[in-house]
Amino acid sequence: MSDSNATCNGHNLGATNGDAHGTNNGCGINQHSNVPAVADPYAYLASNIPADTCGGVYPQEPIKHNDSALPVSNQWSGSYTLSGYKVVCGDQQMTANTTISATSNAVLVIENGRLDTNGFTFQSGPNSGLTIVFTGDPTNTTYQHYPSGSGNPSGSGTLDIAAPTTGTWKGMVLYQDPNLTDAGGPPGQSRCHRGRQHADLGPHGHGVSAAFQRHFQRRGQQGKQRIILFWPDRGRHYDQRHRRHFIQHAMRRRRSYPPNEHDWSRIFGQLMPSLEENYPPAPAVMPSPDLMRGLTRPSSPAVSVLDARLNPRT
Repeated sequence: MSDSNATCNGHNLGATNGDAHGTNNGCGINQHSNVPAVADPYAYLASNIPADTCGGVYPQEPIKHNDSALPVSNQWSGSYTLSGYKVVCGDQQMTANTTISATSNAVLVIENGRLDTNGFTFQSGPNSGLTIVFTGDPTNTTYQHYPSGSGNPSGSGTLDIAAPTTGTWKGMVLYQDPNLTDAGGPPGQSRCHRGRQHADLGPHGHGVSAAFQRHFQRRGQQGKQRIILFWPDRGRHYDQRHRRHFIQHAMRRRRSYPPNEHDWSRIFGQLMPSLEENYPPAPAVMPSPDLMRGLTRPSSPAVSVLDARLNPRT
């Protein structure tokens, strides 16, 4: 459900129903527009978010080589015991698997920052209940407010959290302040988070606030807009420019690869910089073995057929 418009390019997300208060353009198997807006049933919880105590300082993960590293206070590893409200400032990054013991329930409030699993597991301990709240300045879109795995090259990581079973935040694992009308994405919205994140809700949880659901819906749609580089058997589903660009570069470099060698890292290491100059980054989907074998043999039917299809001669 989108409380405004919904646009999906290249894939309908596979959802049975796609509902939009405005116009639904390609989202869901059954697509509905002009659906009545749905009020956030958890908006009342926002009044329980404690005041910002960060003094305007919100450390962010470095993006460029000369950016400052996160302070040690923003790096997590090992075991911690929390109770009540714990306010932290800016991005929080795992440097090892992390376990939170909160036997009397706890709320981790992240001001103007992400929770970056960085390829590790962030989990609640036995008999613990934890809610993670993302909040901050709604007028400053520089900051991002969501869990991610962006610190790890594979974009992976795990959230394994049990929600509190009693109290104000009962059943809530992740909550995004509804005042954050824009969750704040990476610069240029050029990447989508790909973390294998899940929340262990148990039998008690509704789990994720409506604001968070809308955020992940937007991020999912943006992710689906990335064009998969190349897959010959399904090429008709993807953008012609990407296929042509991939083939042209691969054909120029085919002599540098010994026959039958499938050195994916070297192939993509050479191709991706050129691709990223012309197109937004896309998920790295490996070409089929038949295609790559064909690239080592100029007379291969696989290449000649593909070349004819992508470069028709009149």
